[in-house]
Amino acid sequence: SALLGRPLDDATFKLAAAALKKDIATNPSQSLLNTPEYRNQLALSFLYKTFLSARPNLPPQLKSAIVPFITAEARPISRGSEDYGTDASASPLGQYVTKLSAFIQASGEAVYPSDVSRPGALFGQLVLSSTANAKLVALD
Repeated sequence: SALLGRPLDDATFKLAAAALKKDIATNPSQSLLNTPEYRNQLALSFLYKTFLSARPNLPPQLKSAIVPFITAEARPISRGSEDYGTDASASPLGQYVTKLSAFIQASGEAVYPSDVSRPGALFGQLVLSSTANAKLVALD
């Protein structure tokens, strides 16, 4: 209603901008991303562009503000692709190389620390209790 019946001049723009800012302040966004400053700046930029588009005569220094960089019809459909190719000069990086110990591990011939026992060595085992905050009274 701040624009009804008024000429499109700087005074009207300032009046409309003040009304817009007041409206944004009375209707805050619940989103943390839409801060009042962001909403004010965005709304004012749209209002300014609308004001410029509606004016019959624009000074030359303002005409570029309403000309789109690329018309919507001229914009190509965006597309993309990803390639995870390997660089042959960095060989063998990026190429599958069989792990040297794979064959003895797969056949069961590999010896692990838990497979070796030494006289007098201690052995530990993780045990889960079915009773919380219990006291250990004996081992079997």
